[in-house]
Amino acid sequence: MKRIFLGFLVMFELMGVNNVSASSIYKVAHTTRGSWHASYEVVVSHSQIKSVKKVKYRAILGHLTHEYVSRPNKRTVILHLTRKTGGSLTHVGLKTHLSKGKLTTTVI
Repeated sequence: MKRIFLGFLVMFELMGVNNVSASSIYKVAHTTRGSWHASYEVVVSHSQIKSVKKVKYRAILGHLTHEYVSRPNKRTVILHLTRKTGGSLTHVGLKTHLSKGKLTTTVI
C-alpha cells in the first residue's frame, strides 16, 4: 500500500504542521491515472472524524458497479469502490485515518 497526503494535507506536511485543528474540513482526492478518480470532504472535530461530505467518484476506464462509505470507528472512514473493466471486477478505494493529530489517506 502506498501512503499519500492530499489537498491541504500536503501543505501541512511540508510546513511541518502535523496537528489537525480542533474543528476543520479537509478535502481528500485521488486519481489513479487512466483508471478511477475519487474525492470527499472529511469533517474533523475534537480528534474524531465527525462526517464525510461531498463524496464524488468516477471511472476513467470501465465503470463503477458498487460504491459505499463505511466508518469502522470514529477515527477512520473508508470509501469502497467496485470497478468493472471488460469481464473483471476490481475492488479499490480510499481509507482516511486520524491518529495523533495527523490525517492520513491510503489507497486500498
